[in-house]
Amino acid sequence: MTINNNYLKILLVILTLFFTGPPSPADASLKEKDPSKDSGFLASQKASQAEKFLLIYYFDTNTDSAFKTSFDKQSRELKNKADTIRIDVKNPDESWLVDKFKVYNAPLPLVLVVAPNGAVTGSFMQSLPEDKLKSAIVSPATQQCLLAVQQRKLVFVCLQGKTTQNNDVALSGVQQFAKDPKYGKFTEIVVVDPSDKNETQLLSQLNANLKSSTATTILLSPNGQTIGKWEGATSKSDILKSLMSMKRSCGDPKCKDPVCPLPPAKKTIK
Repeated sequence: MTINNNYLKILLVILTLFFTGPPSPADASLKEKDPSKDSGFLASQKASQAEKFLLIYYFDTNTDSAFKTSFDKQSRELKNKADTIRIDVKNPDESWLVDKFKVYNAPLPLVLVVAPNGAVTGSFMQSLPEDKLKSAIVSPATQQCLLAVQQRKLVFVCLQGKTTQNNDVALSGVQQFAKDPKYGKFTEIVVVDPSDKNETQLLSQLNANLKSSTATTILLSPNGQTIGKWEGATSKSDILKSLMSMKRSCGDPKCKDPVCPLPPAKKTIK
């Protein structure tokens, strides 16, 4: 079970391969440069404050006209939910959004869809089929989940509300885990009411049992993979067992990152 697994994997690969690059003067000075006159910064602030998405259109002199036509049409249809900003990647006066998302190596044209909370919910390069932008306008809980995994955090999706039982004990183990200094900064808790119709798509992606009368907790890894699921009470020890089942990615025997855990100790070692 995953949170929109194929979509999320593609999005994470894109973010890794194209939105990174060698250190540059622009990147190094992002925090030092006054962004108050940068149109990208101002658009980002305006959209966030209005709780709207931001459609960022990156282009250069060779931008495909068909892509632009499709973007203009789709963005007009979403004007009540999303603001639009066009960024010339070669214009130093519009560098803030280039630096923020590190799109130095990205093929152009490119569109990023950014949620009010700062999560990237969609990325479209070189072609833009009809209704693709609309598909990236996701629910509040999905925004929370995507931002957390993009920040390389563990995500506890707590499915509970007025229609579910055992809500307190279902949260108990999660809260104990999150309060531990070793894990708290790597942890995000997202509470979703199973009866919230706005979250239907997310609940479907998580394969949630909407008929269950018991609070359910789902643990997602930083790549969106489900690594734990509990109905009713949770405990810190059970959560740690689920973490230990994850495959270590860094190969460092001294790694203390809870989202990259060590394998179980050998029997000969106490």
